[in-house]
Amino acid sequence: MRWSDERGLLGKLAIIWLLVAAIIVVGVVDGASILVTRLHLSDIAGQAAIAGSTDYATTHDVQHACAAAGVSIQAADPNLKLGKGFCAIDTQKGDVTITLHKEAKTILVGRLSFTKHWASVRDVETNGPSSV
Repeated sequence: MRWSDERGLLGKLAIIWLLVAAIIVVGVVDGASILVTRLHLSDIAGQAAIAGSTDYATTHDVQHACAAAGVSIQAADPNLKLGKGFCAIDTQKGDVTITLHKEAKTILVGRLSFTKHWASVRDVETNGPSSV
């Protein structure tokens, strides 16, 4: 009568596999969200660095070039908040460096204290006169 001792084993195994599958799905969705956010920030920062570098090459005005970079960023993503040091210009070389930060929208990764740093996406892009 060995069958009577193993009742419910298949149900427990199915529940375990469903939990494992749910964890994998959440991991894939969160990973995709982080990747999309990283690519989005990289594109925006790159375009802003080009805009700032082009403006600085013609005006040689740091504030005007950073304002042009800011306009480029706000046009691409109006919800992106710019920090104080989002734009830095090397006046010797004419290089414009844009630093952006955004929290990726995740299901689980951004909510756990030991994985929260993975959802915090930061991108730094530099462009100069030789790149334009």
